[in-house]
Amino acid sequence: MNYLSEENLKRNSASSGGKKLLETLKRDVHWFSKNFHDDPEIQSGWGHVYFCSEDGSFLTYDRKSPLDHKCPICGKKFTDEQYNAAWIYFYRYDAIMSAWEAATLYRLEKDTKYLEHFMHIVNFYSEHYSEFEPHGRGPITSGCGKISPQALNEAIFLVRVVNGLELLKDVLPSQFIENVSKKLLIPGAEFINAQKKIINNIPCWINSAVALVGFFTQNDSLLKSAFESPLGLYDQIRQGVTNNYFWFEGSIHYNCFTLEAFLNQLLFARIYNKNLPEDIENTLYQMVLAPCRMAFSNGVLPNPNDGWPNLSLKTYSYLYEMAAKIFDSSEIRIILQNIYHSPLERVSVPMSSPIYSDDYCLEYLLFSGASDTDETVALWKDSYNFEASNYALLRNNNCEVFLKYGHCTDSHAHPDKMNLEVTAYGKSISRDLSNCGYAAQLCNEFYRTSVSHNTVTIDGTSHMGTEKGTCLKYDDKQKHINVSVSAYPGVKFLREIRMLDNGFQDYFHVLSEDTHNVDWIFHVEGCIRNVLHTDPADLGYTDHGYQHLTKTKKVLLEDTTLHLIWDFSDGVFGEQELILDENMELYLCESYDNPVNQMRNTLIVRKNAKNITFKQKWIFKKI
Repeated sequence: MNYLSEENLKRNSASSGGKKLLETLKRDVHWFSKNFHDDPEIQSGWGHVYFCSEDGSFLTYDRKSPLDHKCPICGKKFTDEQYNAAWIYFYRYDAIMSAWEAATLYRLEKDTKYLEHFMHIVNFYSEHYSEFEPHGRGPITSGCGKISPQALNEAIFLVRVVNGLELLKDVLPSQFIENVSKKLLIPGAEFINAQKKIINNIPCWINSAVALVGFFTQNDSLLKSAFESPLGLYDQIRQGVTNNYFWFEGSIHYNCFTLEAFLNQLLFARIYNKNLPEDIENTLYQMVLAPCRMAFSNGVLPNPNDGWPNLSLKTYSYLYEMAAKIFDSSEIRIILQNIYHSPLERVSVPMSSPIYSDDYCLEYLLFSGASDTDETVALWKDSYNFEASNYALLRNNNCEVFLKYGHCTDSHAHPDKMNLEVTAYGKSISRDLSNCGYAAQLCNEFYRTSVSHNTVTIDGTSHMGTEKGTCLKYDDKQKHINVSVSAYPGVKFLREIRMLDNGFQDYFHVLSEDTHNVDWIFHVEGCIRNVLHTDPADLGYTDHGYQHLTKTKKVLLEDTTLHLIWDFSDGVFGEQELILDENMELYLCESYDNPVNQMRNTLIVRKNAKNITFKQKWIFKKI
């Protein structure tokens, strides 16, 4: 397999999406050609600090302004050195991406200015690599970088370098390739490879970088470490991917992020004619399909655990372009057809992001083959129980419910056992907000609390532990699931979901050895149409996320069955039936969305008891 088909590149660049993408590439390359400057004495910083401390929004990054860091929501400016250091990380990432862009433009237009730009950027980091001091966060999973703030980012940097080198290796001077290999690629690969310690997404990127360097420099020792050695690709896949072909850290973003590392490694294995074991090949192919099976039919992805908010399959189309080339798969090309025809606005990730212009990515230019089909019918029709991952997705007519009922690891885990996400008629009824940057205040104060999820809390605290749940019953024909999990010492949760023609029934059982104050929480993204009689109220808790609930009111109940009518816009309505007993209290409040310049309605049903059952039913209609 060749890295690039010149015929495909010319065809793809002539499409309407390709033409706009070329404009983006040229703007990037032109700017860095005129303005690139770096200094190995300046250390980079962790990108996750680059978020507003007030509202968790990603700061406005401007590559022209190294000291200007402003929140796009509240307007607050940040001047601490940590923000300047994070800016350096983003700048260096953009610089090396401009080199990859220039390599692509050279293959298309054969203009030597693009070749010169690529060589200028790569040569700077090659010639000065020994001068960059190791620095970073240092924990066993994150490690240190030299150009970048941690081993993860250093690995991604090297992957981008080798991608560009592979594009240009037949036109680059041999002395240039020899110098870059000797001064940057091999020492960089050895530096990060020594930090590979565990099964985790970061060592997967280390393996990817080490493999690409190994292939490009024909270094058998690096190749063995990246593939066959302990914690190499084979170990990471066999130990880190569940039997449902989903990455064990339990986040769809981290599944896709890790998959990107795997696909880069597999792509170069194809190019350099290295055969992989059959189980590894099959797992990787099925891992590509896993997000599609978990996606709602509108293409939006459920968002359990750490990640980024409001993601969809369109966010990751670049992975499907890579996978379609690697596997030569008509099935994946149909998925791409669905992705590109989706009316959803593409939501990007803020760090280590691919190059896009609107919906089209650099990988579209490089890898997209002629489509075998114009089929754009929805592929996501079936219900699934991803038991090994403790997830289930139930679909019935116009309603879909995603349930998370346990954990596989504490890495990137949120305290959200039994959390639900719901869509109806393609509209989000209630979704998981994921989180903002890990260093942002609201990340731990709200997004990583149980209160921000559709679950139950005990005595105003977040869930304890990351135990796996148990599926007690699953019937894909009847669209019914019953699951259990331990969430607190002496407390068991059971949740039962039954799909209806245009809705679902939800039973949440709390079984406890002792009496507790139990809160059932459900966030709704629509507007309530009922006139409710309420009094101002205080929930009595000031931490574990409760401090960020606002406008709290106690609903004055006249009956034990309450029917609420919700408007979700575009003619979609939902009727929510809450079945309460006489000792339950109902509260209505507002809580943060993501980003926090939006709010959403939150219902809390409270009861003080040992054993409790919370019951709700939803019916949706579109007018």
